Amino acid sequence: MITEGMAKIELGEAFYNPKMESCRDLSVLLQGELGEVSVCDGFAATGMRGIRYKLECPNVKKVTFVEVNAAVAKICRKNAKSNKIKANVVNKDIREFLQDKQIKFDVIDLDPFGTPAIYIYDAISALSRNKESSYLFATATDTAVLCGAHRHACQKTYNAASLNTSFCHELGIRILLGFIARIAAQFNLGMVPLLSYSHGHFMRVHVKLLRGDVHAYPSVSQMGYTYYCPDCHVIRSFFANDKVKLGGICKDCKWTLLGPLWLGQLHDNQLLLALAKKSADYKELFSTMLKENPFLYYYDMHELAGRLKKSPGKIEAVIHKIRITGYDASRTHFSPLGIKTNMPLKELEEMV
Repeated sequence: MITEGMAKIELGEAFYNPKMESCRDLSVLLQGELGEVSVCDGFAATGMRGIRYKLECPNVKKVTFVEVNAAVAKICRKNAKSNKIKANVVNKDIREFLQDKQIKFDVIDLDPFGTPAIYIYDAISALSRNKESSYLFATATDTAVLCGAHRHACQKTYNAASLNTSFCHELGIRILLGFIARIAAQFNLGMVPLLSYSHGHFMRVHVKLLRGDVHAYPSVSQMGYTYYCPDCHVIRSFFANDKVKLGGICKDCKWTLLGPLWLGQLHDNQLLLALAKKSADYKELFSTMLKENPFLYYYDMHELAGRLKKSPGKIEAVIHKIRITGYDASRTHFSPLGIKTNMPLKELEEMV
């Protein structure tokens, strides 16, 4: 018997990853802030995620569990019953299930093995249309693809160029969000990220989708590209409609084009404040996110210092020195060694 949150489940032959408990914790916290909703747990397995939603979030009125493996679906059904939940457990492939035009949900949660990309279109098509807003939660465990270790795979899966850089975790999140925003726009939906983060072997995004041109166009207007020079490490980002004016530090920058990707905000700060008040366990994470500067990308101070053959110094001390000069600087949740700042790279290198 496994206990997590308010749920108690049996595993049998169903897959359960204890390392994803924090992922489920955060989604439960966020789910509880959304108002009255119906939820689809698209990759149910043991049912742990959906069971926790129903037990811990009074606003969740109905949960549908979808599990492709018949034997595992039985375990999920048994776990739901033992937790005294009236649940609809469906033994189908999630894409086949979501393609039923009669099926609509307020929240769809996708937690597949690997990429969520192949499920996004069907998931968005199955979101409720009788409400102004609906929600999509998605996990990506293909971090090597999103972070640029397999560039061709990223181009094929997300129709975007990535690169294995020191800021690759933020780059990967922005590529994933950009992929969702582009598909949402096809349904005349605008995307608002609520909580986006990278942790260990996975990335996780929670987005609100709003109906109508008034939301859809401003959303896709947040799409753009990043140019990066691997020689001088200068980063330049531009919205899709911007006139591009590059210019780097080295004599002949070898600009690499990254994207398309999301250049907008990664979180809803008002929501983060509410979540921070609810959870002592994740207060430090939310505090870091709230203090995080809105600047695109971050510098890994150990990587930077290593290139310069210098000692990196303590992160807080470097941040203090940057602020004294009049620039902004903060830590980032993406890396304990990362700093977000608007200080030009050349000045930062001279200061380290």
